[in-house]
Amino acid sequence: MLPIRADWISAPNPRIGLWSLQTVVRTGGLGLLLLGPITAMAAPVSPLSPLAPPIPVVVDSVTGTAKVSETLETVTSPELLINGNTPAFHTDLDTRIDVNRYDLTNYNSVDGHGIYNGLYSGDRWTLGLGGTFDYDTTRTSEVTGSGVNVAGIRHRGLSLTPNTSVNLTPVDQLKLSAGVQDSSYSNSQIYTPYRVYSTDVIYQRAVTSVDAAMATLQGSRYQTESGPSVTIDTWSPQVGWATSVANTLTLTVLGGLQFSNTDNSLKGGSTTDQDYAFSVSANYKLLQNTLDLSLSRAPNPQSDGSQTQSNTLALTDTYVIQPRLTASLYAYYQVSDYNGAANSGSTVYAVLSPKLSYSLYRGVDLSLSDKYSQRKDTTDRYATSNAVLLGVNLGYDSFDF
Repeated sequence: MLPIRADWISAPNPRIGLWSLQTVVRTGGLGLLLLGPITAMAAPVSPLSPLAPPIPVVVDSVTGTAKVSETLETVTSPELLINGNTPAFHTDLDTRIDVNRYDLTNYNSVDGHGIYNGLYSGDRWTLGLGGTFDYDTTRTSEVTGSGVNVAGIRHRGLSLTPNTSVNLTPVDQLKLSAGVQDSSYSNSQIYTPYRVYSTDVIYQRAVTSVDAAMATLQGSRYQTESGPSVTIDTWSPQVGWATSVANTLTLTVLGGLQFSNTDNSLKGGSTTDQDYAFSVSANYKLLQNTLDLSLSRAPNPQSDGSQTQSNTLALTDTYVIQPRLTASLYAYYQVSDYNGAANSGSTVYAVLSPKLSYSLYRGVDLSLSDKYSQRKDTTDRYATSNAVLLGVNLGYDSFDF
């Protein structure tokens, strides 16, 4: 769910019958600065990125204006990645602990995150399971969230996504997936716990050896778990096309209408809405360069008892300078429209992160990265942060069958 985790994902090891283990430790320091006028508030503004500290706020007793100061953080992140492959089964598990230390001791925290993916492939069908787990604070879980700006409240997140696909004929394929996402908070008076159920049905037919037509029906239910009862049912029929060009470019485009029905106990009755949704993904691969681009418009659940419509652009570019040295660039830009009980308006969240990775010798990689991010909330308050991180990656291919 958080774009910051895109660099967790490790490619499956191509060797058959192998389990590989990697340990990664990243550490660095970060400064955060709030820009622009803000109004007085009783709690610090929420952070800009998962590596950003909250902002200390001091209210001037005469003018009522909140003054902020720059604050520093160091973060150490031991991470364990396990990948396994057999002829029919692939699994990967990524677990990470973030030890956050600030020059403001009240904001220190130790957070945990986990991602699991498993896939079994038969002759005509596949069966998979994905899942995530987060035990962190709202300093990291609400980076693209609404105008609720209280940092340091514990957050627990869990998601499960079983999926399957079957080849109906040599040219016809049916894919089914379902999911549940649960978010809860140690203070449910400020942040609203919620749960989302989702389902996705995709039918795909190969038109040529490099082209396929697709039709999908996506549905979800957002519901609050405490406080005022809010239920949002959303469904979206879409059609699309997938193509491959000269084995270097793959492109997938989906688009259609989106319908929603909202029941809110505070407002009474139900309201309906109609919008549009789409997703575009492209992969361009050359000998030394790989570019991944995605663009989408889709609903995005929030912790203020509402669901936003978010436009998201993400780009990852990787270039192999020489066999041991790799440069990469990650960019992310999201605009979300709010029309909930607590907030209305739009938010902007942007990240730009260049990275250099060097293979010192087999099993030991070093990395140096910079992460710049900016956020605007629904009241037009801006915050920026910049982090420089040094990473050490230790890999062990030691579980051969």
